[in-house]
Amino acid sequence: VQASCRDILCDAWLACADAGFLPVLNVHDELVFEVPEDEAPQIVPEIRRLMTTCSPWAEGLPLGVDITVSKFYTK
Repeated sequence: VQASCRDILCDAWLACADAGFLPVLNVHDELVFEVPEDEAPQIVPEIRRLMTTCSPWAEGLPLGVDITVSKFYTK
């Protein structure tokens, strides 16, 4: 199960990267993005959509996403 979850996270990572949102940090099950502060309200929903869209091989196993916007890294 853990390996499948890792693959689902990697698919989400690739979807975000393909859309131009490259993570600057990956911590365990977390992707961290750096975006312009004034663009965050528009970017957050797009990142959520990209990360929660299932890959065809993982249909029915959506990735749950909690998004925090902060001026510094926080857990």
